Amino acid sequence: MNMRKNISTFSDFIRLKIVLYIVGIAAIGYLSFNPLDMQFFIICASIFFMMAATYAYNQITDTMEDLLNRKRINPFVSRKGVLIIYAFILLGSVLSLSLGIKPFLFWASLMFMCLFYSKFRLKRVFPIKNIYTGAGTAFVFLYGASPYLQFSNDMIIGYILVSIITTVVSLLGDIRDMKGDMAVGIRTIPVVLGEGISWIASYLLLFVFSISTLLLSFFPYYITVPFAISSSYWIGKKHAVNSQSHLLVGFALSPLLLIFIRLGEVVL
Repeated sequence: MNMRKNISTFSDFIRLKIVLYIVGIAAIGYLSFNPLDMQFFIICASIFFMMAATYAYNQITDTMEDLLNRKRINPFVSRKGVLIIYAFILLGSVLSLSLGIKPFLFWASLMFMCLFYSKFRLKRVFPIKNIYTGAGTAFVFLYGASPYLQFSNDMIIGYILVSIITTVVSLLGDIRDMKGDMAVGIRTIPVVLGEGISWIASYLLLFVFSISTLLLSFFPYYITVPFAISSSYWIGKKHAVNSQSHLLVGFALSPLLLIFIRLGEVVL
């Protein structure tokens, strides 16, 4: 029982579900433009350690918000947690460096951006939190697509589409956490502009994502479109948790579909 509790606590410390979602974004980026090979696993692992370190660091800097929104502080918010963060940064650095200097510098820039955001509490400045969690987080798509910084038009389109989804996921999370964010002075879009505007913005962004994906024939996101539609249904019901969950599931299926396609290409 203690082992299961420790695993659950550690998973919460690094926000495992969100980390895996972001790893999935990098996976989609890579598999959309590259074959399935060892570099795919190195890229995914380096993003995993980057984001695990980021969200663990957020736990340490966001203790007040967690007390208000989650009613508790994770036990790993301690010296042990800090050592884990250093270990994750080191592992991610080594993995990205194994791909070459350019991928390492790209990875290090993203890592710095994440830590800078948390360290200086930029989420208190409107509307930086939503821009960062939308367009900023989506940079991992470009890292996955081309860690050597050679971007095509299709890669930029994919980046814009994933930015829309991550922005909606962020908005829905902020609607859920409005009470705690207001109490500690975090100026998110729901806090500043209101819950009603945030629901409408989420609905419109999902509409733009779905139509754009189909019109631009961006195949990697086809499987996400039905989940974007079901998420819109829950937005209409003003149920942030269900709406966010549908989006996360839909996006998680995209890299799995691409893996099967790439495996089929290898077999054939």
